[in-house]
Amino acid sequence: MSKGSQRKPLTLKKEDMKLKLDSFQRKHFIWFFSIFLLIFLFGIAISFACPSSTRQITQVKKKNQKGTILIKDSTGELESLNQEVFFNVIIENKLDKKIDEELLFNVTLQGYNPKKKKWDTIDRYGLKKKTISCSPKSDCKPVNLIDIPFIIYYNYSMNIEVLPSKNQNFFTQLNYEILYMNTNFTIFELFVRYMFLILTFTLIIIYTNIMKKIQWSYFSTEQKLMYLSLILQILFNNPLFPLTILVRNYSFIVIDMLFISFQFTGLMFLSIYLLDCYQHPKHSRKFSKFYLPKIIFSSILFICFSVVLIWPQTHNLEDEKYSSVDSIPLYLFFIVISIICFILYLIYFCFIGFNGYTNIHSQKTRKRLYFMFWFTLLLLLFLGIIFLSGMLRKINGSTQLFLIIFITFNTFNVFLLFLILPSNSVLRKINRGYIFLPPHKYEPIAPYTQDPENEPIIEELSIDESEEKKY
Repeated sequence: MSKGSQRKPLTLKKEDMKLKLDSFQRKHFIWFFSIFLLIFLFGIAISFACPSSTRQITQVKKKNQKGTILIKDSTGELESLNQEVFFNVIIENKLDKKIDEELLFNVTLQGYNPKKKKWDTIDRYGLKKKTISCSPKSDCKPVNLIDIPFIIYYNYSMNIEVLPSKNQNFFTQLNYEILYMNTNFTIFELFVRYMFLILTFTLIIIYTNIMKKIQWSYFSTEQKLMYLSLILQILFNNPLFPLTILVRNYSFIVIDMLFISFQFTGLMFLSIYLLDCYQHPKHSRKFSKFYLPKIIFSSILFICFSVVLIWPQTHNLEDEKYSSVDSIPLYLFFIVISIICFILYLIYFCFIGFNGYTNIHSQKTRKRLYFMFWFTLLLLLFLGIIFLSGMLRKINGSTQLFLIIFITFNTFNVFLLFLILPSNSVLRKINRGYIFLPPHKYEPIAPYTQDPENEPIIEELSIDESEEKKY
């Protein structure tokens, strides 16, 4: 071999960086979406199999239509895992007309102090005026009389008097219920959260270990955004969640709800950003036209979602004017705004997706856009169905609803991570020592290297003096 003989290096260009997704065919897409749908249904089955609350319902028959109704009961032994306690009153309307009546309740609540071995009176209750709303010949809306957001005592005793009113003929009996979180569900929720949290950290380690062999400039847009998505998933799983149970303070509850809002709006922002990146090269993405509208719209969504999630957790349910949070006009306003913004987002998301699929001519880019569009749209439709079912009270309890969302979000990220990894052929080339070519640069001249599969081609390079000066 002469001195001028050198081996052209084994090289990889940015165009050679393929994802596992790029090798997908139609049958693979069908299998993939079917598995995701089965996991979603499995999450629903698990949520229904785990009751979220323990309910004690007692019926009190009214002896005298103009007399006082007296209710006495206790919760039994509670613990921190029960999280909170609600005491609701349900009245049955026997008339053929709609009823909106005000009733006066005298509430006395006591908590048992084991150190002093006596019952302590909790003074923040007392005389309460509540509006009873009933449809003809049906149960009235439950009226919350007692809300214990943090369990301080491990046994509560309550005495409630329903004082006489001008018109009590519309009901003949009264039911009351004591609601508190099931300890088994709380333990299960802790287990699921930390199982997915450990899984997320494991995925970050594996993903980083694979991608560290690749230069950052060679990362696809999907691979870059995955790091941000995994960080949002850590926040969504919330390592601080046990403090919402153990610490008697609303701060950690608010933080937990904010983390959930970050995950919602973060996913929605990254989705429209990614679909738009397929259609606009990096040099054409101006901040005012490309980034700013997405940031403003995502910020509005984040504010609305945060208010809708935080308000029910921190609202004073003993408010005399409103028996429940969904009766407050301002809260209903934020719900309506959230629904409108979500619908507008879906319209904008579909517009970007269909517009890109029409205008993009690269087969590889079209396939990526096709998958990301339908996979994200499927997730958003699932979440929309869950929220709609929750508002229509088809799913019993917000904790089951959250558990379904929790499993669906984590599964989505795991599936997405697998599909945006470099293809097996690319990983094999990297392990053989292929050299990455800097974007828009000449190929570097490297020493002779042996490829175990392909025999190297030796070329004679002749460089004249003028060319030599250039180098």
